[in-house]
Amino acid sequence: MSYLTNNSINKYKVKVSRTESIIDTIIPIISLFMFVYLPTSNNSKIYGNGWIITIWALATVMVLILYFKNKSNTIKSLMIFLFVTIYMSIITLVILNINSYARISIARIAPILLLTLLYSIKIDVGNQYKLMTRLLDLFFITMIIWNILILVDNSFINEFTTNYYSQYYNRALFYSLLYNKTVMSFGVHTYASYFYMLFFYMSYQTAKVTKKRKYYLYCISATIFTFFLTSNTSIIYGIIMVFMLLKLFKTKPLTMIVLLLIGVIVLINFYIVLTEKYLFIFQSNSNGFIARYLGEDIVFQENINYILNNYAIGFNILDNVDLNYSDSGYMVYLTMGNFPLLFIIYYWTFRFLKNNIPKDSLLFILFIVFSFEVALPATFNYRYIYAMIFLIYYLQSLENNYKLR
Repeated sequence: MSYLTNNSINKYKVKVSRTESIIDTIIPIISLFMFVYLPTSNNSKIYGNGWIITIWALATVMVLILYFKNKSNTIKSLMIFLFVTIYMSIITLVILNINSYARISIARIAPILLLTLLYSIKIDVGNQYKLMTRLLDLFFITMIIWNILILVDNSFINEFTTNYYSQYYNRALFYSLLYNKTVMSFGVHTYASYFYMLFFYMSYQTAKVTKKRKYYLYCISATIFTFFLTSNTSIIYGIIMVFMLLKLFKTKPLTMIVLLLIGVIVLINFYIVLTEKYLFIFQSNSNGFIARYLGEDIVFQENINYILNNYAIGFNILDNVDLNYSDSGYMVYLTMGNFPLLFIIYYWTFRFLKNNIPKDSLLFILFIVFSFEVALPATFNYRYIYAMIFLIYYLQSLENNYKLR
């Protein structure tokens, strides 16, 4: 009888282990597709509310799977979830009652509630190293081909990108392609800079431990294409990439010399065009860091005035006030829930990354995540959920693979 019981338990454990292995294979594949390859438009018409509801529903399913598969602080996460829900609901109802131009937005609700659930999870990846490196290969091969075709103004790639990857607002992608910005599937230069930086780091860490030439090539390509995005964010991240590339010299000096020479030649070839674009950005008062944070007429002026006089807007959109809903994560959370919401979201962002990113990578990832929130609310974007899951799977798999050796 005891033998049969133990045998049944062992069979159950094997079955659970196989199920978890399948889940750990599927999740990063879906994550990469959702934040890199998922079409955002059809025949250049940006998808509407139905598409938004679908992608957040899929994100919710994935987060719930991770929640039940992995360790999570159920009581604490439930308390945070309930507090955020009740706190934001009270603000929302008050604003709806006093402002007839206010309307609830699902696009405001889903990111907040899903983040509080995701941030309660400690993800245990195991060793998915082979799968993750193949997915990294897929991304970089796609990125290199796609962006080279954008640079040479290839009509097929321009039409393909316009038809299936128009996003955010009308003509956002139009201007990116008009100026040959190497945005790949990300639509706008700022988000492209963010994701290139994350992929650069994954390749950089892999190059350090494997010393394989392809990862050095990936790092160089990410750096070049980041500079071609020509924005405040891209110049900052591009310079950071260059300094990190120089640190790779000691691991493979000859390969790095050849690749850096190729990179320098490419950038020199476009020197005049790039210089003109960057000078225009640095001097512009209508976009970039200056327009957001410096000067008298900053883009957040209405937000600041509203917060000072009315506290917050909750999950609402106000049709009678010209608020900015997208140009800074910090301002988005302040506008929605004032300092309590701002503190909760970013404290839990820190805790989540601390619990899931390997120690030797934590400070760098924290810097990228929190610095980018100055430019755009990445944590409020559906791509962030999938990107962080993919990043965690990759860095943990890399670490676990080389711990086993």
